[in-house]
Amino acid sequence: MKVKRESKEVLYSKEKNLTLGKDFINYLVKESKKSPKKIIRLCTHKSKKSKVHEMFILQPKTYFCKPHKHVGEESMSVIKGKGDIILFNNKGTIKKIIEMGDIMSNKTYYYKLERNIFHILLIRSKYIFFHEVTKGPFKKSNMISPKWSPGEDKKKIKFFLKKLEKKMQIFKNKNKQNKNKYIN
Repeated sequence: MKVKRESKEVLYSKEKNLTLGKDFINYLVKESKKSPKKIIRLCTHKSKKSKVHEMFILQPKTYFCKPHKHVGEESMSVIKGKGDIILFNNKGTIKKIIEMGDIMSNKTYYYKLERNIFHILLIRSKYIFFHEVTKGPFKKSNMISPKWSPGEDKKKIKFFLKKLEKKMQIFKNKNKQNKNKYIN
């Protein structure tokens, strides 16, 4: 496969008619090791200015992408691995947890998210490999972080994640109790 490397984390396909097979995951795992954050993405759109951005992304369990929202829609299909997508209201209260996995996992493998919804991906396997589609052109200003986000500080991130896991457990238990009310 012919690629153009934009950075240690971003590749662009130079193929006119792109096909990807099972070996592609191994290729991305190898390429991800060259990145300080151990993440990599292959963009199949032509440039940052493209109207539609289509990407194959690999992220390790250790990767943290802070909560954010987009001014446009996005969709995600899990190819390999597992993760949780947590949707929040503007104040940081959990509104929904989507347990994601590949099509054989019996978990949700695809979601489409409307614009302006705060969300985060927590990776639950060694790594997650997914296909993402979003509206272009790419501008950092189109990805908005809330005031309650921990930012880049490692201690704050660790504290945020610990607190989030507790909130998720409470949210799941509450929803389980509500479902059980109607079963008799």
